[in-house]
Amino acid sequence: MSDIKLSFCIPTYNRSNYIRQTLTSISDQIIEAGWTDCIEICVSDNASTDNTDEEIHNFQADYPSVKLVYSKNDENLGADRNYLRVVELASGEYCWLFGSDDALVPGAVKSLLSEIKHKFDIYLCNRVDCNNALTPVRKYCWLDIPGDRVYDFALQSELEDYFRSARSIGAVFSYLSSIIVRKSQWNAVTYDTSMTGTAYSHVYILVSLMVNGATLKYLQDTMVYCRFGNDSFALDGAYKRFMIDLVGYSKIATKLLENNEAKSEFLKIMTREQPLNRLAKIRFFYKDKWSEVKGYLNYFEYSKFTIISAEVIGSVPYLVGLMLRVKRTFTRLR
Repeated sequence: MSDIKLSFCIPTYNRSNYIRQTLTSISDQIIEAGWTDCIEICVSDNASTDNTDEEIHNFQADYPSVKLVYSKNDENLGADRNYLRVVELASGEYCWLFGSDDALVPGAVKSLLSEIKHKFDIYLCNRVDCNNALTPVRKYCWLDIPGDRVYDFALQSELEDYFRSARSIGAVFSYLSSIIVRKSQWNAVTYDTSMTGTAYSHVYILVSLMVNGATLKYLQDTMVYCRFGNDSFALDGAYKRFMIDLVGYSKIATKLLENNEAKSEFLKIMTREQPLNRLAKIRFFYKDKWSEVKGYLNYFEYSKFTIISAEVIGSVPYLVGLMLRVKRTFTRLR
């Protein structure tokens, strides 16, 4: 049996400019606390074409006491298969899924190790939103509740309540670096290969655990610095990035949730993730795609008022410009 209690599982592709900072933020905490024997870092390099492998090897030379498992794929497997691959590399009791451009908040490792002693299946922590230089901007919380809470999803009411409290799809695992999961539970899920290509293979596994009665502890503490302005899924344009959420989460809802109150509450999370102002922007900039978008909006139970409002605002350049100016002003004030 492995003595590793926690594996940091980092899938990466062409992140040589950032991955050293990620690894250092983790390793410094491991060494400082004297936990080099019970924590490992696993990196699955998805056939990077930059000098990621060089950065990794330099890091290994500088941090010889840190257990690091590094594997470079012979070809790019796509994000989903690489997510699955990095967990395969891990030998820890728990896996902390972690983005290769994010960083740990000081004290996070110590806090998490004290938490996993309680043996819940999933832990979800909050994050600090940062700019591209990783300068903190604001704290972001996934659930609209005042503190920590344990959920037992064997109770249908607990599942409904959790979805109802979700502020965004980050509460249902869209953001990788906030997720810690017991590996034995992860391995027990039969993966549906039709999810490959959605960028949400990991969400399928975790929501599967939820609907099958897993336990989850929500941690109010912020443990991760999230780097904004570096979303690799946005490289193909705003519309495709927008559709990743709609397509991926509609598949998950269809495959895993029955037509009941829990499914309805799950679908409503998307209306909070993609509110009216974002819909209006999509309608304005991608009006030829709007009929496809509307089909998904109806599936996610957006109100007719919201859909019509997005169409009206999104058809008038002045209103779109005003909306964007108001949003920028609000963001600065916040």
